[in-house]
Amino acid sequence: MDYEQAMEYLHSPEFLATKPGLHTIRELLHLLGDPQESLKYIHIVGTDWKWATGAFLKSLLQRAGIRTGLFTAHYFRSIRERICIGDMPIPEETLGELTEVLREAVDELRRAGGETPTIYELFVALSFLYFRENRPDIVIMEANLGGGEDATNVIPEPEATVVTRISYFHFSRLGNTLTDITEAKAGVVREGIPVFSWMQETEARSVLERVCEEKNAPLHFVQPEDVNLLGSLQDGQRVQLGDDPVMKIPFFGDYQAYNAALAVDVFRYLAAKHGWNRGNNVVAEGLAETRLDGQLTVVNRKPLVIIDNAKNEELAEVLYESLDTMFPARQITFVAGFVRANFSDQTMMEMFMELGPITKRVLAVTPEGNQVVPGSYVAEKLREKGYDAEAFPSVSEALEKCRRSYRDEIICCFGSFSLIRSVERAFQEKSCVRETMHQFS
Repeated sequence: MDYEQAMEYLHSPEFLATKPGLHTIRELLHLLGDPQESLKYIHIVGTDWKWATGAFLKSLLQRAGIRTGLFTAHYFRSIRERICIGDMPIPEETLGELTEVLREAVDELRRAGGETPTIYELFVALSFLYFRENRPDIVIMEANLGGGEDATNVIPEPEATVVTRISYFHFSRLGNTLTDITEAKAGVVREGIPVFSWMQETEARSVLERVCEEKNAPLHFVQPEDVNLLGSLQDGQRVQLGDDPVMKIPFFGDYQAYNAALAVDVFRYLAAKHGWNRGNNVVAEGLAETRLDGQLTVVNRKPLVIIDNAKNEELAEVLYESLDTMFPARQITFVAGFVRANFSDQTMMEMFMELGPITKRVLAVTPEGNQVVPGSYVAEKLREKGYDAEAFPSVSEALEKCRRSYRDEIICCFGSFSLIRSVERAFQEKSCVRETMHQFS
């Protein structure tokens, strides 16, 4: 099976259903020889910033010379980015070959009367096959929405469990209260395995403390007093973690400093356990070298077009801070598009309230894909609140309007991953420049 055939197979409509539970993924993996059993893991769960925390942690491990695998629920340019070793996604040829192996196991599962797996379960299984073949020293497994019933929870006891910030963003899937959501995510806590957590709201913190006590799992929270925020730079911010020297992280936003602190806590625990290099230079260089594709990335110069993956109020606040620092006293034309998952009018308006002081106009786009929010709906709601908003049925039409009418302005495209992928692809096809914001400044 080649790569194109693999993509067609994996995206078959029969795999698009969602269902809770680990029974199907366990049966499928057993037919594949339980490839997950022979590896070391770090398990990351949470609502917000799993992607960023995993990126910091991967960079720290790599700087220490640890060959690191990563499975993530997110990707930016290619779906192959969901399965990486180091900075290299799974090769197309390998993905095709392993998908053929996977298809044979799925067929056998069905013949035996088993349930059809979901596309997410298929990618989890593919990651285990790839990591078994290539033997990284450790694998970072990032859960999707859930916790105890997430397909990644079939791994053997991890070296550590990491809990990023838990919020209400997944309320429609996991429960109506922060307690319910935290209970679901805390299902990954294993007997005696240390848990490293963001500070958390009181409600979520109480659940984690109770579950960890029941499981005899040591619990370590990031301590706000140990994270000294020393101000923004043009290309990030300066922080001091505990008694460490002052370091730079290449991202804006207080929350990124806390994500970095969480990753450093996990890294230092593992480095001490295994005798890895954990000196201050490793930490400083690992943090400084962390990259997050899709965050403040310049894809064109004339007009200046920036893409960013802000999709909720907190990330919109960081986007505002970043743009206001980079372009003081400038007004921004925003191109925005959203998907229906966890979308609400309230969330959208809270985002634009954060961006309001620098918003000149909004070009509301209907992104590519299924379950998208029509740009016409977004524009209508924004106009009701007094914004200068215009709807466009496609990204290409919105970008053409920017090229013709706003050539001397700053354009920032944000919202769903499908939107910012489409924007970057549109400029790549025209051989336009792509740089990180930090390089551009």
